[in-house]
Amino acid sequence: MILSDQDLDYFGYRIAQLVGVSTSEDGRGLIGIFGQSSYDLEILQRKCLVVLLAKKGDIQGQTNLSVQLREMRIPFVQTELQSATYHPAEIFKWEIATALACVPLALNPFHDGDFGGSMAIPRERLENMTGDRDSLRPVPRVK
Repeated sequence: MILSDQDLDYFGYRIAQLVGVSTSEDGRGLIGIFGQSSYDLEILQRKCLVVLLAKKGDIQGQTNLSVQLREMRIPFVQTELQSATYHPAEIFKWEIATALACVPLALNPFHDGDFGGSMAIPRERLENMTGDRDSLRPVPRVK
């Protein structure tokens, strides 16, 4: 489970998506859950790893949650992101960690799965738009 400050919601979602897509194959894998801390801590005791994401200096706000996780013996990792310029490096770390997590599960983190198929419609629309410049013009709503 990835818990983040509101300012980092987009980043936490991206990491959860990376983990979920890269580690799901043949009905097995890891499930990246992105959300708020509204889950009961007892639920998180069932084979969960909690990741706490915070911006530099904001990690103090998660101190209470980290103490609770530690007391309940729920494994967690705290990551403090310096600034937006460090986000690409942090994503790269998650890509490496995801690939390493796939090894004991005998999963291929580089499989395409259905991702290519699910992107067919947007790809087709983009190709149609580039071929037909008139489709990019705004359509009047009132005549």
